[in-house]
Amino acid sequence: MVHQTFVRLLITDAVFDTLAAMRQLKAKGFSSDQAEAITETVRAGVTGGVATKVDIAELRTELRWMKAIGGVIIALLIGLFWSAIDMRTTLVALGGG
Repeated sequence: MVHQTFVRLLITDAVFDTLAAMRQLKAKGFSSDQAEAITETVRAGVTGGVATKVDIAELRTELRWMKAIGGVIIALLIGLFWSAIDMRTTLVALGGG
């Protein structure tokens, strides 16, 4: 199912080894402060947009509520439709329609 694949992609943890990144930057001549700032910026970019399992659980709950509310709305509309048909049939039977 497409939606399940999408959810699996969202909850896949993005791993970024900040210690290794800082060591590599320092080895290339960056100061500790520069290496830390660059590493933090990259970490935020790599992991900042990834949904957590809690995010996905909240989304699922919201979707369940939306489905339930949508079902109630459809049931009400169907009920109103049949009520209108019944009223029309009654009016025709009474000679008013």
